[in-house]
Amino acid sequence: MIRNTASCVAILAVGVALSFGTGCGVSVGGGTAGGVITIDPNGDSACSDEYSTAELAAQAVALGNTERAAVGVAALAVDPVLQAVAQAYAEIQAAQGFIGHTDLNGDTVDGRLNNAGYAWTAVGENLAYGPCTAEDVVQGWMNSEGHRTNLLRSVFTHTGLAVYRGGEHRMYWVQVFATPQ
Repeated sequence: MIRNTASCVAILAVGVALSFGTGCGVSVGGGTAGGVITIDPNGDSACSDEYSTAELAAQAVALGNTERAAVGVAALAVDPVLQAVAQAYAEIQAAQGFIGHTDLNGDTVDGRLNNAGYAWTAVGENLAYGPCTAEDVVQGWMNSEGHRTNLLRSVFTHTGLAVYRGGEHRMYWVQVFATPQ
């Protein structure tokens, strides 16, 4: 089994009412590593509902694919199973009041994909909470080494990206990356 863990930095923004957090995890053949970065790009302002969560997710995928193209990496195709897994996980985090690669039942992204019946050879996950726009979340991921690595990793061919409005942290973003078997 080959393991590939992205390095993530953990920083806690002290005294911030609302935070933008991101986490990254990656696995090739199994196992996941992750971390959290918290910053506050939008203060405590409310997020606009100008775009639906589906539109925000599509915008973030497009922006990520633009970043991939800039370094000569093929675009990620949106996969409906990965999309459903990402959506369910965004909703679970909001409902249960946490963010992290390991859910309260001990499952990680590879387990969530296995439970959905998705056969994969490589899998990764980027998480964020707080940012209101696709631009903010993708920029946050691009400014973090581990998240950028996931987003630009050429082994990943498919993605599912979900956004959930609500919960303690305002907006939850989950992007699952995979290479199917």
